[in-house]
Amino acid sequence: MQQNHSLFTIFTLIGVSHCIFLIVFIGKDLRSIDISKKLFLVILMAYSVRMTKWVCNYLPSEYFILYNNLCYSFQTMLGPLVYFYTYSFLDDTFVLRKKHVLHFLPVFLLLFIDIGNSQSEWMQKLTIILPLITVFWSIYIVLSFLHLFKNRIKLASMFEKDQKWILAFLVGNLIMVISYIIYLVLDEPGQNFFSVTFLLISIALSFLYMHFQNGYSKSISRSKTLHADMQSKLSGDINQLMVQKIYLDTALNMPKMATLLKTSPHTLSQFINDHYQQNFSEFINNHRIQEAAVMAFFR
Repeated sequence: MQQNHSLFTIFTLIGVSHCIFLIVFIGKDLRSIDISKKLFLVILMAYSVRMTKWVCNYLPSEYFILYNNLCYSFQTMLGPLVYFYTYSFLDDTFVLRKKHVLHFLPVFLLLFIDIGNSQSEWMQKLTIILPLITVFWSIYIVLSFLHLFKNRIKLASMFEKDQKWILAFLVGNLIMVISYIIYLVLDEPGQNFFSVTFLLISIALSFLYMHFQNGYSKSISRSKTLHADMQSKLSGDINQLMVQKIYLDTALNMPKMATLLKTSPHTLSQFINDHYQQNFSEFINNHRIQEAAVMAFFR
């Protein structure tokens, strides 16, 4: 048992340090970051907590169900979080409101379900709860992908600005997975299936890490001239649309304008923020105000 307690301490520290690493790595500018980055941070934290579910096997029985409910609540939370992150990425005016809390209602219910029951009863009900959880967050994730495809957004473009966050997340999980393999080999040598599974996961995470690092390092190394050319072209295209008074269209939004410019909403939003020091709504409303002032003057 001493070995179990030692391993429990090691993996508890790994899980906690992973969360702290994420907070320190990206939390220094947390107040200044936009809603999409804050949502992305919560997604990473929720996934990190869910990855530590195995810890409950070493907890006292009175905390077993409570910690399991906590982990499954974070898993359930991932669906709505990804859904709102997608919307915040496509529209920089997106704001979380009180009505959005309703999407997380199953998460709060799951926190308190069957806490007082025995482990055996809880495990039996879990066979019903788990499929419902999977269906719940799967629906949100499918809706997110459909919304991306509808707006012709490539999945990789969502993470261009969040590269360092993803690298930190992948490295942290890679450490946890490799450590867990060591635990399985040392403490439960008969669990070959789980050892192979986690080994494959660690390899997959390694490839993801190399994919993100290599992909973005190439674009960064050659981005100076391309970025300048892209800015010049985008600026000219935007000016042309403003001459056509597209801002008078009351249904104009970020995805629609990005489609007209043949770029992504994320790129357009970033360009407007950097070039005009405004968000999309301010940029469009300023042109509408100027147009109204001109019309009032000539009247």
